[in-house]
Amino acid sequence: MNARTLVSAIVVADLALLALGCAESARHAPATPVVAAPAFDPGWLVGGTWVAHVSETPFGEMPFVFDFRRQPDGTIHAHTGDDEQYVDLRFRRGTDGTWSLDERAAFPGLGVQGYTLRPMPAATKDTQEWHVEGKPDFLTIRVTRTGDDAMTFAVLLRGQPHVRFELAREHVAMER
Repeated sequence: MNARTLVSAIVVADLALLALGCAESARHAPATPVVAAPAFDPGWLVGGTWVAHVSETPFGEMPFVFDFRRQPDGTIHAHTGDDEQYVDLRFRRGTDGTWSLDERAAFPGLGVQGYTLRPMPAATKDTQEWHVEGKPDFLTIRVTRTGDDAMTFAVLLRGQPHVRFELAREHVAMER
């Protein structure tokens, strides 16, 4: 038997032993259930009016109120402000079951901007982050449910904190 044949035989034997060992370990290992992470569902935002009790913005304290409503097309929509200064949010459920976020805002002197943000995969039932597709470090929106009637809404711009609102649900209807 030449050296090449001997090395090949040893490698094949080692692979066979490894395969047998893995099979034996798997046969005796306890089954570990695979549990999917709970999906973030923005439906909990619907009902009542969300009022910012803490707001950190480049403009200082800013009144901020949202009234999320489920639309006939299945989206969840909220708008606050007037024609010159506003924030508009719309959650859309994709065919894969995740929720994208359409965000549009206008501020006097700064113009109008709008983006469709895609959910990041590390969602929990209480926290979700969205990023502009293809530009993950440009704009991040993070919604964190901090209680049954409380949440934090944060925006990071170029990786730096930009705005943060701590909102509480007040059970009053907002006029439209």
